[in-house]
Amino acid sequence: MNNRTILGLSFFGSFLFLLIERLVGIGVNFHPDANTYLTTSGMVAGEIARHPSYVLNHGYYLWTYILGGSEVLLILSNMVLFSLTNLVVHEAYVTYTRNMPNSKIRNRALSYGIFLIFIFSLYRLHLSVHILKDTFIVFFSTLLLTSTRLKGAFWLALLMIFRIFGVTYIVLFVKGRPLALLVVISIIGSFLYQDALNSILLDFNEAEMDFREGTSIPSFQNSGIFGVIIRMVVWPFLMLSGLFVFISPSPLYVPIALSSFVLQWWSFSAFGKPAYTLSAIGLLAILAALVPGFTSYQRYCLPILTILPLLIISVRKGS
Repeated sequence: MNNRTILGLSFFGSFLFLLIERLVGIGVNFHPDANTYLTTSGMVAGEIARHPSYVLNHGYYLWTYILGGSEVLLILSNMVLFSLTNLVVHEAYVTYTRNMPNSKIRNRALSYGIFLIFIFSLYRLHLSVHILKDTFIVFFSTLLLTSTRLKGAFWLALLMIFRIFGVTYIVLFVKGRPLALLVVISIIGSFLYQDALNSILLDFNEAEMDFREGTSIPSFQNSGIFGVIIRMVVWPFLMLSGLFVFISPSPLYVPIALSSFVLQWWSFSAFGKPAYTLSAIGLLAILAALVPGFTSYQRYCLPILTILPLLIISVRKGS
């Protein structure tokens, strides 16, 4: 499938999803964040004008202000970026796999077909038709992975404007001995600064991030540091496998779980192994420590899962 077709199908799919959601009554205000952006973007833009550094993590407020709070333009921009993200991911996938020998990637045609299903994720389609920053973050994260170091620095800066935590996504590109060294340094640092680290983790652990009823995955918040450790071990596995949907069978979780199922199906088809990289698991564990609500957690995980096939292929090519 050529890039023009991917671009066209992606935009058509997003537009079709928009029509379906509006027909069944899922409106612009389905996500509380949308109303926050629309009602406070002017105030935040004023704060950015007075203190430019405030733009970090507040980029989508500024974007909302620039577009005059237009719901049509904001959703249209998300639909365009969803399409461009699929274009970039698809082009990178084709480039990465073109010269891979059959001994390293099997069922080439089948795995490519599954990959196409994966990039048309129902959850990403849903986010693309709402006034949310997630589509921007996934787009910048994808460009960060597929660009040269110089261009990557530019995309990282833009990513941090929309989500300052995005700086940690560079962990995804660490592998081999540098990754082992990073793990050793992290372990030593956690012992040397244990009290300070525990205090930070407990502060994050007390945050309330389950905003919808019926979508609760055990967060172990009442168990303190031990609960944080449990999340760091359990939640990455649940997110990658999609098995969380059997713990909390909410209709809202089904599209997210389906993406994880398709991701694992693709990896087993292409490589006969589950979909993961050590750096991705490490970053998912860090997120689990800092984001104690699973509904919010899976949105932070979305950029990681979107580019995970490319990360896996990169590791397999080098093995």
